Amino acid sequence: MFLLCAKSESILSLDEKEDSSLPASLKTYLFEIASRKEEDSENVHYYFKNYDEACNCGERIRKYLKNRETAERRNMAEYTLSSGIYEKSDILKILEIQNYKCYFSGEPISESPKNYSIDHLKPVCDGGSSWPGNLALVIREINQKKHSRTKAEFWRYLAQEKGAEWVNNRKEICKIIDKERKILDRARKKSVRDTLSKIEAEIARILSEQDVRLGLVSDELVMEVDKIKVIFPLGILRKKSKFADASYFLRIAYALVEREANIAT
Repeated sequence: MFLLCAKSESILSLDEKEDSSLPASLKTYLFEIASRKEEDSENVHYYFKNYDEACNCGERIRKYLKNRETAERRNMAEYTLSSGIYEKSDILKILEIQNYKCYFSGEPISESPKNYSIDHLKPVCDGGSSWPGNLALVIREINQKKHSRTKAEFWRYLAQEKGAEWVNNRKEICKIIDKERKILDRARKKSVRDTLSKIEAEIARILSEQDVRLGLVSDELVMEVDKIKVIFPLGILRKKSKFADASYFLRIAYALVEREANIAT
């Protein structure tokens, strides 16, 4: 994004990706205040006759693009660096367990995803998983303050801000929440293991002469065919299409059998 503000005429330039990513509400606002729009081979240019409106519009778009980039980096880290999986139903259950209140602050939150952030209590950068047991729902202000802090580190931060007594009272409430969330965590892991067992059984039926194993080992998805082992990337469980049936893992199993045969010859 490039914004040139001048008293006579201001120009806001966006590349095609930035322009196409803008939500409808921001695009509508942009069209309402821009005097004209021009495009070249790489960029889209919006022209403004009002200096203040151009500056305000540019700031709104800058914040949107920055937040979008931050969210994309966070999602990429979650998909590549953390094990586990959660479903929308898990999030709604956690919301219910938390009594529709922010985990750390106790402030009210609603069912709308715009009203809360999903926090990894143990940060992904420290090896935190995406199983329900490591998730809490917090207001966005709290999520921004916590950032990459661990749960213990953030309690200490809040103690400085709100006092030790307030934190101790909140911790007692969170202990009850944590116990109920562990039950949800075990249920999600059982569901995943049941799915993997079905896939394993189907592969074993087709490759009846091979010893096939597929399952979670310390939160890593591991497949073994006749002692040849494959350890999958941590984010594999969240690629749901691969678990719709046995076909994806069957192709890998065939490749392992072929590799073993080539080694033997």
